[in-house]
Amino acid sequence: MIESIYKGKRIYRGKSMDELCPCWEVGFVSQETDAAYITTLDGKKVMVFPETVGAHTWRLDMYDEDLFEGDIIEAATGDKLLICFGEYMSYCFHDEQECRSMGFYAKNIDDPDCSLMPLGETEQYATLLGNITFNPELLEKE
Repeated sequence: MIESIYKGKRIYRGKSMDELCPCWEVGFVSQETDAAYITTLDGKKVMVFPETVGAHTWRLDMYDEDLFEGDIIEAATGDKLLICFGEYMSYCFHDEQECRSMGFYAKNIDDPDCSLMPLGETEQYATLLGNITFNPELLEKE
């Protein structure tokens, strides 16, 4: 069984999220009564802002950047997509109907009426633009 890897923004004493540099802690997540923690790949346990925690998709973009839940990518078509995780409906061309799916999917930011779609081979079409924590302006429609 593969254990999931997450990223999250570290909490520094007395600092708000807006005051921090745009860097991430990556590792294994745990939730305790008072906060969320990530145990980094080198074994350090650090407190992170819970709203910044996102799961690794096990996918890369065209430039070998790791992709996480909450990241915003640009497709080769120019569409901006938000990477999400959960249950979603997507169109199955084989069955010619909507099918319920579970996992990572892409949500079109500029066209909310567009069908949700599985991430697929992001290495062939996606460029990482940013994420919802440090680049909320990317969520605005163009």
